[in-house]
Amino acid sequence: MANKRRFLIPLIAAILAGCGGSHTLSGPLVGAHATTSAQSKLIAEADPICAAASAKRAAANAQLGVGASLTSPKTMFTIAQTAPGVAAAEHQAVAKLSKLKAPASIASDWRTLLTGLQQLASATAKLGTDASENNPQSARELVASTQPTRKNLEAIAARDGFANCGRND
Repeated sequence: MANKRRFLIPLIAAILAGCGGSHTLSGPLVGAHATTSAQSKLIAEADPICAAASAKRAAANAQLGVGASLTSPKTMFTIAQTAPGVAAAEHQAVAKLSKLKAPASIASDWRTLLTGLQQLASATAKLGTDASENNPQSARELVASTQPTRKNLEAIAARDGFANCGRND
């Protein structure tokens, strides 16, 4: 059971991750290519939006605490209480991000990032519903189903130079 808890905590945190955490970047090269001024401008505008959503998620994760398990009524209650607010913050972030214009060099990645972030925001809302319905099985399946999207967003963030958007920590 202890191994399951160690596995579930990062997954629960990951589903609530939304836009992600912060990383420090340095130098003119980001990922595998140099950033353009238009790309740098997009990153400078987008990352603070994602950071705000990340702060909401971090507060929710802190309420879960160490050792939380989807089989725990307390964990399910906390998720049911916090996930709707996190999902709302994530949906608002995606709406703001959607208004930003990506340079042609990363336009495809940007569309994929926005789509993935929207999917994760919807998953966070669904996680809250699952928790309020005390449906840990559905919650576990949902959390597991988001992992490919999260990995894809991490790769895009690393390649394109986002410090917050698409990051999961």
